[in-house]
Amino acid sequence: MKNTLVSIMLLLMCHVSLVAQSPQLFTSSEGLSCSQIESLMQDSKGYIWISTSYGLSRFDGVQFDTFYHDDNDSLSLAGNKVVSVIEDNQGKIWVATTTNLQWYDSGNFDFRKIKFESLDAVQASSLSISGIAFAKDEDKLWISTSGRGIYALNVKTMQEEGAIHQYFNELLPTKYLRGIYFDSSQKMWVFLERGGIVLLDAPSLKVIRDIWSDEMKPFSSSIVVTSYCEDEFSGNLIIGTLNHGILIYDKQYGKIRRAKGKKASRTLAQSLTVGRNVIADSSFMLVGSEGEGVLFFNPLEEEIYSPTWTLGEISPFGQLKSSKIHALLNDKQGNLWLGLYMRGLFMIPKSTYGFRPVNLYANNDSANGGVCVTSILRSQNGELWVGSDGGGLYLISGNNKILNFSKHNSQLTNNSIMAMVEDKRGTIWIATYLGGLYTLAAGQKQIVPYSKLHDMKLSCLAYDKLQDILYVGSLGNGVKAISLSTNEIISITEEDTPFWTFTLYLNGVGDLWMGTAYGLYYYDNAIKKMQEINMPKRELKTQINACCQRGDTLWVGTNRGLIRYDVKNGQGKRYTRSDGLPCDVIETLQKTPAGDVWIGTLNGLSCLTPSTELFKNYYSQDGLQSNEFRFGATFVDKNGELYFGGNNGFTVFNPRRVNSYELPVLEPFFTRLTVLNETIKFNSESSILDAPIDQATRIILNYSDVIFSLDFSVVEFASPNKIVYAYKMEGYEESWQYMPSAYRSAIYRKLPPGEYVFKLKAYIEGSDFDKAAVKSIKIRVLPPWYRSWWAYIIYTFLLALVTTIVR
Repeated sequence: MKNTLVSIMLLLMCHVSLVAQSPQLFTSSEGLSCSQIESLMQDSKGYIWISTSYGLSRFDGVQFDTFYHDDNDSLSLAGNKVVSVIEDNQGKIWVATTTNLQWYDSGNFDFRKIKFESLDAVQASSLSISGIAFAKDEDKLWISTSGRGIYALNVKTMQEEGAIHQYFNELLPTKYLRGIYFDSSQKMWVFLERGGIVLLDAPSLKVIRDIWSDEMKPFSSSIVVTSYCEDEFSGNLIIGTLNHGILIYDKQYGKIRRAKGKKASRTLAQSLTVGRNVIADSSFMLVGSEGEGVLFFNPLEEEIYSPTWTLGEISPFGQLKSSKIHALLNDKQGNLWLGLYMRGLFMIPKSTYGFRPVNLYANNDSANGGVCVTSILRSQNGELWVGSDGGGLYLISGNNKILNFSKHNSQLTNNSIMAMVEDKRGTIWIATYLGGLYTLAAGQKQIVPYSKLHDMKLSCLAYDKLQDILYVGSLGNGVKAISLSTNEIISITEEDTPFWTFTLYLNGVGDLWMGTAYGLYYYDNAIKKMQEINMPKRELKTQINACCQRGDTLWVGTNRGLIRYDVKNGQGKRYTRSDGLPCDVIETLQKTPAGDVWIGTLNGLSCLTPSTELFKNYYSQDGLQSNEFRFGATFVDKNGELYFGGNNGFTVFNPRRVNSYELPVLEPFFTRLTVLNETIKFNSESSILDAPIDQATRIILNYSDVIFSLDFSVVEFASPNKIVYAYKMEGYEESWQYMPSAYRSAIYRKLPPGEYVFKLKAYIEGSDFDKAAVKSIKIRVLPPWYRSWWAYIIYTFLLALVTTIVR
């Protein structure tokens, strides 16, 4: 049949996007200085520094601090085009602009220029820096420039090493340089602006000659380098170029050659980084391309690959397929940062709990968002079938192909797939909302209408393998039982009763639980009898959306909370939001071998540990497809992974990993001290701070400083909105004060004279408060002069004098 030709199945690989916590694009609207990003760097505190064509930004997960050049402020950025930022081994931040070199003074929140002895004032104001780098274990900062060659600066003495500048002026063929880099084997790479590479032995500064393969020698002086990254496994240097694709410095042979792969040899790699923590095969590298988004580079095959969409590894690289990626950074937490040219800063967070959300887009079109997933099934041959509300049926096969069956290319007459089950023959039964029942034979791609039950609003299915019976639930037409061996259909509910069924659940002995709009019913298959189930307070007299059973305990998901029902004694208990649930409307339930119950609601996913009656709740920011889940859209895979579908796709996860994850211990720090609305800067003559605020150990305030505030922060990118701050002024307050992530300041008014210790904690919701790290600073408030120690000495002296005179 024509429409069984898998009808070319419109199978147009529907776009799949699996993400960790939701990726996010940051632009100037969120505080980024500019969308033209030059480079990215993470410092030892965790801050992300973003160098742009117009200013410098620093990000802590919640807030951007942005810096610009100001003609009227000599302590502002030297120039607005920032090329690179680097941190030395003392934690000092160095900033290279196309105007000069500076270091960031964290105690005074400003930038200090470096004076180069070999440059006069005019030359120093136009030192166009193209790159900065540190050699291993050195206190020497190397600076490449466009027009003035190479400089070296001792970061301890802040003195230029003039002899090095002169040496390179004589050594290099040009003073116009594109960048500088030191690899792990102590080789110094100098990239020339108009093409070419000079390689030196870093300790001796002697040129290493004959570094080009025979194939590349004719082009050696014209190769313009755009990016570079060392392969952690082989030690080879992977080099991206403007005009010759990807090159490889083969460490074993000491030669630069072309990559073996055809696509690699013609890919313009604007940026490179390791794939560790980002993709499953950590030997792969990530390539930021010029117009093709993010690509994968396999160093073993030396070839470029476009990301493949599998359920084991994916980040939303498909959203970036036409982007220009000019900067890449894999941070310490495993988050991936991308500088998108003219678009902004894109972050793909690492999945904290191991949730893998999957978004399905019909016809590769994500403009209208992902489809709502209504049912999920893994067939016996390993194929994953996903039903949707209005988008038809999706097949995610083992070869990473995504096929879409709909009324446009198959015999389906309705695109709302409500439920799926597989019988012992391998046949998949498909229930639709208004199109009746369909079958899909094992290993086939031809959907066939079932000859009966055409116009019913089908809602749910259950299959009894022992009896070979298919139970079919509907919205308004009760529940039918189909004997698949005889094709006989019987109604197990009263024919004239408009029975609305939302879930069918078979227990271990073949008896059927039925969740309806009016309550819970039980069908005893042995005596072919149905009965209504209730509890003393009629807690079950409501809409039932889900059931699952473990032993004598039946868990029931309702529109009014979760019911724990004892099938032997008929007693039970209801759990609601007041007990810890994220929402009272329960849509789906799954039990695990460990005894936990996973609960999909209309406002998040929850895990209940029955022995403790404690709920752990998870939301879209934790990596879920969304906060809304759909009744019937759940499945347990053979490997124990759970699937939960909702209004923006489905979420896959291993419950063992989620429950075993330990939230990180955060290290808070102070960012600003304000006294009487004035920011306090540190200098050696300061009597208030003993060090820059992020390093200070004590604060001394006068009695007249009637109001002051301490600002604080912590660097957390995956779940910044789940951070809780707690602080206490020991000696003044007995209990901790708690603040949400958006409020990062403690304000005090008229603190009495005395000695105090301000203590600060930061932790992620759900983690152990007692284990949170504490940041402390001593605070001393001086008394007014008339209450000082010397005032009391004078008072004593005067009292003694008066007493003597009176006598």
